[in-house]
Amino acid sequence: MITDPLSRIFSMIKVKNLLSARLEASGPWAMCFGPYPDLKFGGVIKGERWMWTENDPKPHHLNEGDFYLVRGGQRYYIASDLNTQIVNGDTIFHHHLGVDGIVHYGEGPVTSIGAGGRFLFADRTANLLLDCLPPLLIINGKSDHASSLRPLMDLINHETQSRRHGTEVMADSLASMILMVMLRIYQSNKNQQNWLVALADPKLTTVISSIHLNPQRRWSVAELAKLAGMSRTAFATHFKIQVGRAPLDYLTHWRMMIASDALSHGSISLEDIAESIGYQSASAFNAAFKRFHGVPPGQYRQRTQGFIQFIPESSWEVV
Repeated sequence: MITDPLSRIFSMIKVKNLLSARLEASGPWAMCFGPYPDLKFGGVIKGERWMWTENDPKPHHLNEGDFYLVRGGQRYYIASDLNTQIVNGDTIFHHHLGVDGIVHYGEGPVTSIGAGGRFLFADRTANLLLDCLPPLLIINGKSDHASSLRPLMDLINHETQSRRHGTEVMADSLASMILMVMLRIYQSNKNQQNWLVALADPKLTTVISSIHLNPQRRWSVAELAKLAGMSRTAFATHFKIQVGRAPLDYLTHWRMMIASDALSHGSISLEDIAESIGYQSASAFNAAFKRFHGVPPGQYRQRTQGFIQFIPESSWEVV
């Protein structure tokens, strides 16, 4: 059984597709991409660039070794020069992809190299993770936090220089490690309020882990406060501040995520689902699920089973 909450959620959201790519650019350039679903990540291997998104419009300066994570549903922009006309990056990628798997753009010596990829999740429970993330997350490659990312950048650089046997397997593994390390780094952001950041709080990590491992238990605020080593009132206030939800509201949210996953990927009965997440009857579960999702569980199952996201053949992206 997977015991830590982040690994458990990552296993639930089921990554369906990942594309990796490398851009080697020369001269001034500026490109726009997306919007894409879910998550896009990348790193700067050589040179520098500017980056911004629709929801984070202030240009951020990225240097060699920096990483970024873009939340889906928004256009994003990268440029070597802010005064250069912005062109459609998908079109550039389509027309400049070489037989070596590298996008070569511009004339003259290569001044900028980047590599990265994109995650698509096959399950709507991915929103539990995606909703925690900012529109654009940038990690300084020279910071202490990035010590685990630097060797991964070296591997990405090596793997994307040319096509090799086993490259797809390597790319998938590297991308998963990069995403997990970036999420760990984001957990250190004390200015955010969500379960992901709260996992770094020593008073709450045991509480959240216990909720995730035992959703069927009829938890009380007093019991959860005892796990945190706090008074009931102090715990309830601290949990709401750090997580952004009241303790029992978070419990309900997690139960509904488990139910959504079960309904989307299996034939387990509503009675068994209800029992596994702490509801005494299928009717009580039905009512709670409908309040949360807006539709009864049976209808949700019909809508979501077989739901698959995919990347069209013509969909290339710059990194």
